[in-house]
Amino acid sequence: MAKITTLAAGVGALTGLLAIGLWLFGMTPLHGYWETLTLALAAVLVLDSIVAFVGPSRIFYSTALVSALLAGSEWVGGGSDASTAILLSVVMGGATLVLSVGAARFEPKVSEQSNPMNLPVFG
Repeated sequence: MAKITTLAAGVGALTGLLAIGLWLFGMTPLHGYWETLTLALAAVLVLDSIVAFVGPSRIFYSTALVSALLAGSEWVGGGSDASTAILLSVVMGGATLVLSVGAARFEPKVSEQSNPMNLPVFG
């Protein structure tokens, strides 16, 4: 089973790449300021998610913030012209938000067997 940190980083990267792909293929109704803002946030989300693979778990708080901003900019910028692709991107942004907060708060537990205090004592 994948750890939540790996899952959150992967979904975050996919969300950012989806937003960039929607812009590249012209499938976004965003124009002007919203288009630029969404593209910049998507690039930051991809980079932040890549860093989250190897960085400390506190990085996931910034991933959650950027994904919330990205979903909000797509939602507000799309307005009534929002396509199914934009709605999918907003849903993925929400999933990234939830997973990132969970990953930031995740603390791995040490099992009884692998605890270093349970080493045999030889006298």
